[in-house]
Amino acid sequence: MIKQQEMPPNSSDAGKSFPWLRISLGLLVGIVIMWLAVRQVNLADVGEAIFHARFTYVLLGLAVIVTTMLAKAWRWQLLYYPTTPPPSLPGLFWAMSLGQFVNLVVRLGEVARIYALEQDTPRIKARSLGTLVLEKTLDSLLLALTIGVALPFVVLPDVVTTYVPTLILITSLAALGLYIIAYQTEWVLRLLQRFTRFLPVAWRSRIMRLIGSGLLGLSALRSRRQAAVLVLVSAGISFLGILTPLVLFPALNLPFGLLEATLLHTILSIGMTPPSTPAKIGVFEWLTIWILGLVGLQDDAVALSYGLIFHAVVILPQIILGIIAATRLDWRQLFRK
Repeated sequence: MIKQQEMPPNSSDAGKSFPWLRISLGLLVGIVIMWLAVRQVNLADVGEAIFHARFTYVLLGLAVIVTTMLAKAWRWQLLYYPTTPPPSLPGLFWAMSLGQFVNLVVRLGEVARIYALEQDTPRIKARSLGTLVLEKTLDSLLLALTIGVALPFVVLPDVVTTYVPTLILITSLAALGLYIIAYQTEWVLRLLQRFTRFLPVAWRSRIMRLIGSGLLGLSALRSRRQAAVLVLVSAGISFLGILTPLVLFPALNLPFGLLEATLLHTILSIGMTPPSTPAKIGVFEWLTIWILGLVGLQDDAVALSYGLIFHAVVILPQIILGIIAATRLDWRQLFRK
């Protein structure tokens, strides 16, 4: 009898387990970072500080976070100008909520946003990609401007000030480049046609169609009025980012104000950008303790309590609204694509 040859393990099954391994390792790293942050802190003092926190301000912080999400969804709708009608605000809000929820675990939130919006507004994926590029550029530009305005009033750490000129230069060039491309779309498309002329006709047609749709995502920059509105809305979103830590200071009776909140917002925004632990567990708290120490708070128990409350205020709306957004999504349609 011929012995049946054993089949090798399915490589796709091994691949499916890799994301869970990466998430598990990320959580482990987050726990280690959290331990490093709290190893010399009396946890009983942390619990007491949180228990006696003024939760009216915590609720106010949650309201600011939800308002920020709504403002970002509204800006995303403005980025589709001059499309008539643009994608619905509820559809954009739930797509953005799902994207933020996915980003808490893996850095695929933008992909989730595009596919979720596609179910609400069909045939818009390519253009949505262009709007996301413009959105990220606006956020980076406003962050750079915030740092530039705060520099004369706040003593920023060397690790931040060293990269400020580079950040301002890169974001300014990116914004200028997108502005020029928006006004010279036809020239850009002609140039791309020259570079893709060696490709098969079917491929070239598909690539040019996708690029053309993506460039439509920059159409809002062609209207000076619309561009000004986008900058103003982005400035409002940036202010809401500063307002969140500001309204949480009174929760623990911290004697800080707008400048300290600006410092928290800017450094956390930079520190949260690189991939790290799921939901930034540990990293968020460690950075918060470090920043509050820079502005004179020597009580690590209070600093950790503030960091835990601040982190919860930021991620709880993303988790709750993200789960609701996930239940609205037709996953069968998503996988068919």
